[in-house]
Order: sequence, then structure tokens, then C-alpha cells
Amino acid sequence: MRKRTFIAALCLLTLPAWGVAQSLLLQGPPPEGKGQITLRYFWPQAGTDEDNGTDVLSGLYDLSACYRISDRLQLVAALPYLRYRNSFVNWNQEKTTESAGGLGCVSFALRGILKKKENRSTSFTAGVYLPTMNCSRGGYRECTLLQTIGIQADFPEFPKSLDVTTPFVRVSHYQTLKGGWRAGLEGGALIMLPRGGDANPLYVQGGISAGKSIGPLELKAEWAGSVHLTGFHDEFFFHLYHQAALGISWSRGRLRPGIFYTMFLDQVYREESRGTVGVRLSYEL
Repeated sequence: MRKRTFIAALCLLTLPAWGVAQSLLLQGPPPEGKGQITLRYFWPQAGTDEDNGTDVLSGLYDLSACYRISDRLQLVAALPYLRYRNSFVNWNQEKTTESAGGLGCVSFALRGILKKKENRSTSFTAGVYLPTMNCSRGGYRECTLLQTIGIQADFPEFPKSLDVTTPFVRVSHYQTLKGGWRAGLEGGALIMLPRGGDANPLYVQGGISAGKSIGPLELKAEWAGSVHLTGFHDEFFFHLYHQAALGISWSRGRLRPGIFYTMFLDQVYREESRGTVGVRLSYEL
């Protein structure tokens, strides 16, 4: 199963005219023009080698929009939807199907562009994930399934899969280098505010992006990591969660479709996930 998943991912990455012209896991540079509408779909390949995993429509659907309020200020909003469906043989050797679906935590943010030149930009973003998931209506089991598939799909934005109010801040810097190369750095923090006066988990986050333009195509690699600062484990690797992503993009025109593949690098999740196949479609306003 690992070999089949890896080969399928390589085939996807070789398809022409599909890619991610902007970011894979990270926030990415501020879009040009009036704004941008983006739809991303993450399909996690979770489970053991003997488990076929969820069906092809299970995963995280993330619809986001960015609108330019002024030359230095943008409004960003995201609407995630989670779906889980898996068929397996239970302890009684009977074929069983589990399914669940529902809205994730919507988010709103303001992005201020601190510096912007022809080949570089620096921005600061502040926003909040709202507790709109409300998966408790479907029961504890359904809620757990949706949270698990959401976290495995896109850990850098794991608050969208947890029904908790989560304020966040983020700073990003992107620039174009000689020879068609692009590079970016991001850093930020988030704090979760659970109901009932429980502890407030605090995370710091960071990311690196590198890309190369080859004609209308853009190859991109990204790394994104989150460090839990308020956990109970003494070992550092229990606090660090990080992913890498590879993609290929068509970067011309207003409509920019794309695909990518992500994989966990940390010890906590890499044994539970065989990676995630992603599709992205952006439209420049």
C-alpha cells in the first residue's frame, strides 16, 4: 500500500498544467489585484498498510477568500468542510461503513502589508477561528472522526478541525530571486480558548517556502511546523509537529489549478499517516 500511494503521488506531480501557484501549507504572499478565491481539497492517506483508508471524497474541503480593502489592508476568510467515510471488516467479520460530515471552524483575519516592492512583500495577519464546528450534535464518535481526518489533512491549520475559539497572529515575508526562484518565511502563534475554563494550549508556528519557475510552471516545496509550548511531555519531539509538501503549478492567468502532496515528518503522526494528496484551484479577482 505504501508503494502504491507513493507511485500515485509521483504520477500526480508529473501531470502538466496542474499545480499550486501560491502556497501549499502556508499562508503565502498577498495576492495581486482585488483579491483571490481559493478552494483546496486534502485527501489524507491514513491508516495501516492493511487498511484501504477512507474513500476518495473523504477529507478536508477548504474554501477561502481574500479581498483588498485598501492598498495596505486585506480581509481574509475561510470556510472548511470535513467529510469522513470508510468501509472495513469489524470484529464479527462483517463489512461495516462509518461516515460523518460537517462544517469546520470558520476563520476571519485582517492582513496588513507592512512593506511591498516589485519583488518582495512583508505582511502581518491577525485573526480568529470561531467554534462553528458544533460536531457534538452528531455524537462523540462522529466528532472524533472529523477531527482526526482534519488534523491529518492540514496540521498547520488544525484549529479549523477543533470546536474551540482560537486567536492567531502571523508574519510572512516573500520575495522573488534571480533565475526564477522564489522564497518565503513565515512565523506566528496561536492560543486555544476552550470552554469551561480549561487550560489554554499555546503554539508557535513557522514555515519555509521555496519555488522555481520553469516557463508557465512553478515547482514548489514547503515545510511547516508547530510547537506545543504547554504540553505535559518532557521530550521535545512530542511537542513538535511538522509537515513537508511538494507541488507543481500553472502560474499564469486568473484561473490557477493545482495539485500537491504532503507528508508528516514528526514521530507522532508519521506512523499514522501515509501522506495527503491535495488539489487546489485559485481564481484571481
